[in-house]
Amino acid sequence: NKTSKVKHCSHQSLFSSCLMSAPEAAAVEDACRKEVEDGVEEDERLQWDKDKEEHSPEGSQQILAPHQVEAPSVEYRIVIPTKGRWRSLREISDSRKDAHDVRPFILVKTLAFLQKQGIPPSLVELWTADAEEAERYTDVLQKDAYWAGGEVQVR
Repeated sequence: NKTSKVKHCSHQSLFSSCLMSAPEAAAVEDACRKEVEDGVEEDERLQWDKDKEEHSPEGSQQILAPHQVEAPSVEYRIVIPTKGRWRSLREISDSRKDAHDVRPFILVKTLAFLQKQGIPPSLVELWTADAEEAERYTDVLQKDAYWAGGEVQVR
């Protein structure tokens, strides 16, 4: 299901950052285009075309995650309550493709996603229920150079 940003319509004063499916975005674009063509000046049509090019999902622009946009930064921490995901992927996953994967689930799935999104390890905490779980997660984190030294807390 492809998603794209809602198009900026020159007769509207706001740019919506909502996400919608590609067919929904096309329908919104068609409706806005019709309204614009029915009652605006030529310079507004030119602005529409410029905005369309800048925010086009077909273009080279990619939809950015909130932590990647040029906006005032906000302090945040990512807390992951977890239990047992230090075990191997093959022990936890029902997928056939994971049947022989002995890497820790938390490294392959959860933390790999955060790393791909450019989230620094210093902003991530793993919360466990007891000291034994905390020790297992600490050992697992040491297996990955990016997450080594990550914070594990008993909560």
